Amino acid sequence: MILIVLIVLGIPIGVMIYVYLQNQDALNAIKNNFGMKPEFDERRQMKSVEEYHRVFPSESIIDDTTWNDLDMDAIYLSINNTQSTMGETVLYSHLRNQGEFNRDKLESAVKYFTENPEKRYDIQKNLNIVDKNDNAEVLTSLTINHKAFNVPYGSYSIMRIAMILGIVLLFVRVEIGLPLIVLTYISNYLLNEKFTKLVSYRIESLSHIMSMIRAAKKFNNTDELVSFVDSDAFKKSLKKFGHLNAIYSFALPKSSIGGTMEGLFNDLVNVFFLITPLAFRKVSSLIDENVDDLLVIYDFIGYLDMSIAIASYRKSLTHYCHIEFDESLKAPDVVNVKHPLIEDVAVGNTIRLPQYNIITGSNASGKSTFVRAVTINALLGQRINTCTAESFAMRPSFIITSMAIRDDVESGDSYFVSETKSIKRILENVSIQDYSLVVIDEILKGTNTIERISASASVLNALSKEACCVLAATHDIELTEMLSDYYTNSHFRETITDHEISFDYIIKEGPSNTRNAIKLLEIIGYDKELIDLANELAQEFKENRKWKKL
Repeated sequence: MILIVLIVLGIPIGVMIYVYLQNQDALNAIKNNFGMKPEFDERRQMKSVEEYHRVFPSESIIDDTTWNDLDMDAIYLSINNTQSTMGETVLYSHLRNQGEFNRDKLESAVKYFTENPEKRYDIQKNLNIVDKNDNAEVLTSLTINHKAFNVPYGSYSIMRIAMILGIVLLFVRVEIGLPLIVLTYISNYLLNEKFTKLVSYRIESLSHIMSMIRAAKKFNNTDELVSFVDSDAFKKSLKKFGHLNAIYSFALPKSSIGGTMEGLFNDLVNVFFLITPLAFRKVSSLIDENVDDLLVIYDFIGYLDMSIAIASYRKSLTHYCHIEFDESLKAPDVVNVKHPLIEDVAVGNTIRLPQYNIITGSNASGKSTFVRAVTINALLGQRINTCTAESFAMRPSFIITSMAIRDDVESGDSYFVSETKSIKRILENVSIQDYSLVVIDEILKGTNTIERISASASVLNALSKEACCVLAATHDIELTEMLSDYYTNSHFRETITDHEISFDYIIKEGPSNTRNAIKLLEIIGYDKELIDLANELAQEFKENRKWKKL
């Protein structure tokens, strides 16, 4: 008997202890992970992170080509120390946006959370209620009115009345009331199952919305955040959903506490009287009528979470600076700038770039990494006021690139066709922007030498007539000569010994006068006769500007 009592008491106590320890682990992780590089759960999908950007795109964005050229998914993941779906989607959208925003307000928020760790921790604990969900698609669901589900609410009302009539008849004519209750219950059970499948997509979204509202209700002291959020608008919007929790407890097709006596009772009542469709309709109607208020709450939570993530990102860096905007600058002026993904080990570069640049250098010398480092820091500086440099100054610029071109299998475009389309979009965009930062790596390399150099020179010449800064990295030394009146030449250089090639990764003035491709063939063991012939052909072309016939 004592053993049974201990078992009965021990199981719920054990469960409570386990849940408590799990919660403590989660809270400790929140505190310990601040300032650390976030770890991305491989089971999650970037599609869910992109939802805010996809549903509410801005007019001026970092397009997909530029985003992929700069490997911005990896940059985003290095910043994304958010706790909620709202935070990670707002952060992603903010990085993709090239429009105006209140930089001072964002900086105030980041500074506040940097200097007030206890306040930050309290907010993160509340944000953790929401968590992250790949399948909820909250914003997408808000664009779909619940009436679009074509739920037969009239039929449910008839069946609800039939059940009530059966219960009444049970006390008057039991031989009629009991069969009516049984048949109605079976019917209602099947209707409830069909309804569950019909609205399952919306239900998961509603569940996440409710988590968001529960978290929002814990932000009682928003007055101290008034310098960087509109707390009055937030409180006004939150009032619209004051009684939503009570209604929603019946809007779940399956009780979240199923398996307990309370859960079984709720399920029984739901099926008897088809409460779930009724509650679902009321909750959905309330949400459909107040979408703008939900977006205010969504943005409020997302903005706080994003601001904390930016503060955490800054702490994770070995060094960073704020961007300086200077309208007089034609190109970035940088001191010890590094690529953000390797800023703890990379060699920094210091240069005041001219407006139009051709950057040459041999393979693996650092030219592509340099132009990416400058461009990513320009983007991060403009969006989150954070650059991995000792100083970074530039004029506000629209950023567009053509760097990591691939064959497009879906459209059937070859490498060269994809490249020409990518360059064309740059020419079209720079003509309508106030000022642009244009970055091209290995321009038009997908075609023959004569046409590549001719077309490349023509494209770069056209860009020199636009309001933009150009960083063009190339192997084509000919371009440095052809465009020397408009473009300034810089280069990266290698040091070659008998059996090794080394790089210092420092940008230098002037065009490159070295090549290393044939030397690389020699180092990895190509036949000496082949190497000698390659060197002979290269020297012949260098001296006479024409190829020797073999």
